[in-house]
Amino acid sequence: MHLVTIPWLVLLVVFVVSVVVKRPATILMSRWRYSADLRGTDLFRETNSIITWAWAVYYAIAALVTAFTPSWTSAVFAAASIPLTLVAFWFGQRYSSSKLRALGVDPAAFV
Repeated sequence: MHLVTIPWLVLLVVFVVSVVVKRPATILMSRWRYSADLRGTDLFRETNSIITWAWAVYYAIAALVTAFTPSWTSAVFAAASIPLTLVAFWFGQRYSSSKLRALGVDPAAFV
């Protein structure tokens, strides 16, 4: 195992534990994008739980791959994290808007 694997393992543990204790880590990064009304809903926590689990899977894959491949592969995973963050924000917006529409609520009311 390379030393570059350790940060991926730490992130994996932090993100899994955050969901288990019902405080998804991605809330810290996404809360500034949404109104206080939406941040206080179960939907906001549900959406962030899904995104946090997705990141946990990514970190697990990164840890596994970097443990058994050259150290430079960690840089590839780190670089890929940037566009994946944009995908996570896109997913959060689409998922929560879709759920709100299904409940008959206009998503624009929470902007």
